[in-house]
Amino acid sequence: MNTVIKTEKLKFSYYDEETKTLTITGTGAMFDYTATTRPWEAFEDEITTVVIGDDVTSIGKLAFYHFALLTDVDMGGVTTIGINAFNVCKALKPDCENCGIKIYCSFNSKKIRK
Repeated sequence: MNTVIKTEKLKFSYYDEETKTLTITGTGAMFDYTATTRPWEAFEDEITTVVIGDDVTSIGKLAFYHFALLTDVDMGGVTTIGINAFNVCKALKPDCENCGIKIYCSFNSKKIRK
């Protein structure tokens, strides 16, 4: 079952409850968030995978902060990651040393791929 999540700037995002995957599409940069203003906040303790579309250029500040079960992120067209976007994502291990993404965050966070 898919849950459609409204986002202010990006056109479409939805959460697939069966696969525990959040998909974010649209054009441009993602908003910066606080730890409680993310549109997908209700699924923080469920999401294991995030797929970001090719036309999304950045991940906003604190977008996935404290997503403890997050293990896989497909960056799509992302070129910039905001401050602490993946901080305290204990299951996530960055693997993007040479992927060309400008990172403004500390990772305490299995895979980030471009």
